Amino acid sequence: MRSPILAILGGLLASPALAEAPPPAWEGVWRGTVGTLPVMACLNNNGGEFSRGSYYYLSKMQPIALEHAANGSWSEHGEGGEKVTGTWTVAPRAGGGLSGEWRSGARTLPITLTRVATGSTDDGPCGSVGYIAPRISPVRQAAKPASKGGFSYSEVTYNVGPHFEGVTISSFSYPATQPGDRAINAMLRLDPAKPADPANFVACMQGALGNSGTDGDFAFSYAPGFVGRNFLSVAVDEGGDCGGAHPDEAQWQIVFDRQTGRKVDVGSWFTSTAVVPLAQGESSVVREIGTALRRLLLRHYHFEEAECREPVAAEGYWAIGIGRGGLAFRPSLPHVAQACEAEAIVPFAASAPFLSPAGKQAVARLAAQ
Repeated sequence: MRSPILAILGGLLASPALAEAPPPAWEGVWRGTVGTLPVMACLNNNGGEFSRGSYYYLSKMQPIALEHAANGSWSEHGEGGEKVTGTWTVAPRAGGGLSGEWRSGARTLPITLTRVATGSTDDGPCGSVGYIAPRISPVRQAAKPASKGGFSYSEVTYNVGPHFEGVTISSFSYPATQPGDRAINAMLRLDPAKPADPANFVACMQGALGNSGTDGDFAFSYAPGFVGRNFLSVAVDEGGDCGGAHPDEAQWQIVFDRQTGRKVDVGSWFTSTAVVPLAQGESSVVREIGTALRRLLLRHYHFEEAECREPVAAEGYWAIGIGRGGLAFRPSLPHVAQACEAEAIVPFAASAPFLSPAGKQAVARLAAQ
């Protein structure tokens, strides 16, 4: 005999009243006009007054945030979002699409919108490919001569177009004089519009649009660090406001072997008690540091502020690279303590007790340059 409790639960689960409510008719990505001006619009259903939207005139390509009100209208936040510059009222129209009115004071304009494909998205309609795609332009590159510590190279900047003012991306290239340099130069070339590229700014903008209806900020750079005959370190600086709780910033190194052209995991130069080994196939820019090695790092860390000592001393994960005269370590601090981040250079001789035999051979090649 079937349990009465299971029968009740089965009935509740099958009840239409408990089925997931369909999305509101206004949710999606839209193309149409405000007055006579062509626009793209998106409306995210986040629940009641938490719902957000965005739109832009195709003549300007700059998004304007929309916020859903309890009465069903949408307030438009132009001029950097500081003030309400208009109000939208839209509803489904016969035959599909949305119709309504834009109002600012006594001025009104008709709104007519037709649904378009959203495309792939993790951030709702406003963070979708369908909404951002018309704003994406071909990326242009420009190079100019530069030098650092006697190392001559070309600084390469990437212009992603006029529609994303908060995006800055740069890298570098240099003359190939060692066997692996051509391969390294190839890895330093960026393609910011590609999803898998480390400088993919589009995903950041999608996250910001999905969260607030406006663009975020994104910065990414590769710059030369230590340069020697056998090794080259690349300083990576990434930061931005992509719709999260707060802006993010991270700095670390990529180290290359100039003889082979391959990336080098400097963390693998240490014994397993000094630096916890990565699992097979795993990669990470930060590594878990053992207690004894951490004590050594702290002796070489420059504390600009006394209050930085506690969070840095407590941090167990550090990015590892190379520097002139020693190995470089940078703590992976939480957002509230990121102002305390600095690079500690540990002299080669001081790091020797923590190195594996293979690590000592690598450091000998590094120190000999």
